[in-house]
Amino acid sequence: MTLWDRVLRRTVPELVRLACLLALLALGLVCWSVLDPRPVPVILAMSAGHAVGGSAFACYLLAVILDAIQRPPPTDREPALSDLVRSDPVAKHNDSGRSPQITDQG
Repeated sequence: MTLWDRVLRRTVPELVRLACLLALLALGLVCWSVLDPRPVPVILAMSAGHAVGGSAFACYLLAVILDAIQRPPPTDREPALSDLVRSDPVAKHNDSGRSPQITDQG
């Protein structure tokens, strides 16, 4: 295992945790400005809260990209989803597309 693999494996969960913490901090700033509508909390929510929330989104987006990069490509031995659906006997119908006839008995 190379150093780059170790960094990527450790980085993704830490980036997600950081994104959660930053989002909670931004939410706290916004809630503070709603509960205490004086100028300072509102200005902090509009500037610092926006910056912290954008940073949280950037951390989460980077974690998603890194996770997608490090996933191995699918092999030929793993069937695709469409192959599974085609081979599913429950998905095939014997009535060739006609709707079932409902009778009122009883």
